[in-house]
Amino acid sequence: FSPEVPEAQRCRSVLAAYVSRIRKLRTLRNELCGTNLFRDAAWDMLLEMFIAHERGEELAITSLGYSTGVPPSTATRTVARLEESGLATRVGHEEDTRRYIVKPTAKAIETVERLALALLEESEAVLELTQAAGVCCPNFDR
Repeated sequence: FSPEVPEAQRCRSVLAAYVSRIRKLRTLRNELCGTNLFRDAAWDMLLEMFIAHERGEELAITSLGYSTGVPPSTATRTVARLEESGLATRVGHEEDTRRYIVKPTAKAIETVERLALALLEESEAVLELTQAAGVCCPNFDR
């Protein structure tokens, strides 16, 4: 990061990168254990929306469904549930009236931020414990 970039912006970028890694781990878990066993489309969609928001990207419902591995009908129903819970908003695409852009609400952003920060703190604590105990876990410090 450049020193000219404000600290708050650097922190948000790091947090978005961390959430992106969480999402990648969830995808790996689904691949290793079976998608149907651990499927949580709503949470995966919330993570994807957060990442897109932090990157300043628009996210169509169809893209959201594709990135989380659910069919379009499931994506639409799940987004509707997220809207009912106050975690997402859906707006029509400016150029294509058949498409909808989905965005996280302030409540959703705060929820993901709080959980990501808690996970980050716990990860740091575990790393400190392993280092203090002199334990070497294969690939743990990558």
